Formats: sequence, C-alpha cells, structure tokens
Amino acid sequence: MRELDKNGIIREEGKDTICPIDGEKGAAYVHTLQGDDHVGPASIMISYTWGYSIGDIVDVLTNYCTSNGLNPKKVYVWICCLCNNQHRVVEMKKRKEDIPFEEFHKVFHGRVTGIRHVLAMMSPWTGPEYLTRVWCIFELFTASMMEDCKITIEMPEREREDFLEGLDESALKHAGKLFSVLSSTDVEKAEASVLSDRENILNIVKNETGGYGQFNVAINGLIRTWVLQLIKDAAQSRLEDLVDGEYDERCTVFLARVGILFWRLGELETALKMYRVELMMVEEKFGSDHL
Repeated sequence: MRELDKNGIIREEGKDTICPIDGEKGAAYVHTLQGDDHVGPASIMISYTWGYSIGDIVDVLTNYCTSNGLNPKKVYVWICCLCNNQHRVVEMKKRKEDIPFEEFHKVFHGRVTGIRHVLAMMSPWTGPEYLTRVWCIFELFTASMMEDCKITIEMPEREREDFLEGLDESALKHAGKLFSVLSSTDVEKAEASVLSDRENILNIVKNETGGYGQFNVAINGLIRTWVLQLIKDAAQSRLEDLVDGEYDERCTVFLARVGILFWRLGELETALKMYRVELMMVEEKFGSDHL
C-alpha cells in the first residue's frame, strides 16, 4: 500500500472525476465505479494497516468469501484507501497540513457503527503490524463495545498455513508463541503516522473507555478468543478430512497436543472433546485394551 500511495496509482483513477461530496475535481476510487458487480452498500469494513500488500488484502477478503459461501462480486467492502478521497489527503499534505483528528474519527466511527461488521487483518502471525497501530486497535475496540457489531479476524492464507503447520510439531510451544505475541497489546506503545492522532486516541482511551488497562484487556481478550477458535477450526477440519472416521496417526497426535493446550489454557470442555475423539479413534483401531 505504501508503494501504491507513493506512485499515485490509487489516486490516478479518480483524478479527473468530480467528487460527489465536495464538488471538486479529484474523487475517491469508489466514486469512479458503476454497476452492481463493482459497487454497493458495504457489509464489511476492513481494518488494516497501510503496510499490508494488496495481494494479502485480496487474499484475506477472498478467503472470507469462500469460507462463508459468499459471491465475491456481491460482497461490498469499505476500505479506507479506496473509499476515502486520497486526493484531498495529498493536497493537504502538500500544504503541510493534516486532516483534523475530529474529521477522521467521525468518518471511522461512522463506518464502524453504520456497517457493524469489522474484518480485522492480522499479519504476520509472529508479530502483526496491526497491533502496533493505534488507529487499528482503536477501531477494533470500538467495534467490540457495540452489542450488535460483528468482528471477524483473518490472516492471509500463507500466514494461516504456516501457523497451523507449526501446531503439528509442538502445539504448546507454537501456540504459546502466538499467544505471547498477540496477547500483549499495549495501546500506550502503539503508533500513528500523525502524532496528534495518537495523542487524541490515547486521551479518549484514558478518559472514556475505563483507562489503558481495561482497553488492553478487551483487545487481548478478542485476540485470545480468535486464536482458540482458529485452533478449534483446524482440529475440526482434520476430522472432516478423514474418510469414515478412519484412524490417522497424525490426526490423533494433533488432537492430543491440542487437547493439552486447551487444558492448560483452562478450556476444559474443549480439551475433553479433543481427548474423547482421540480415544475413540485409537480404540476403533487397536481395541479398548490398547495401551
């Protein structure tokens, strides 16, 4: 995204289009599109950092549609770089000005409350850049405070596969590393391109959300829930890949390791479920007296 911004590729498409919002020349990319296959009311707001590549963003959105049985041509996404008028942003920067925080806050808060489904993009899994950006985690927190706002967290496919493959080797160590990285979010250490934005967000967090500690606990709780579900889905996927419940040593070892992981995390019901499935597979293969 940084390269695209630097080279002006995103802005090029709308440079001669009149913006329907302010009537001036230069429009957001979304205002250059026509037709149901290209533009419509957004059902998802993607929350990401400008450091992520377009390829990874497309990968995440495509995987989301595939996993939910949705037609990508009919899923409309609000994304900052294409839906905000970047011409105005660049014009202000040339005047050495920044868009006022109040304006940005109004736009993003309005999108979260209006769309009510935030798709947060985490990459790389060993240290997501997302969790280091104050705007990103503030958007995630805002969504989490709304009762009827859905939050989906996704990784690019290569990151997801890399993480899941590591569970085969050592589920405890591998997942522990991810929990350590993802569950240590500290809003006071998060950064922003505009220093005043960071200061304003920290003031809101401190004075309107219960303080930094409560904010961090909320974000870390979301991340923990996501990681646990990611591992549960991986276990379920392996079971579904088996033919008529046939014995598979790799699968039983995986279930045993993941069972220990859930047990140590206090997820006893899930751990017991993993153990029971593993035991059933072993007994069917070797008999109930097998040790």
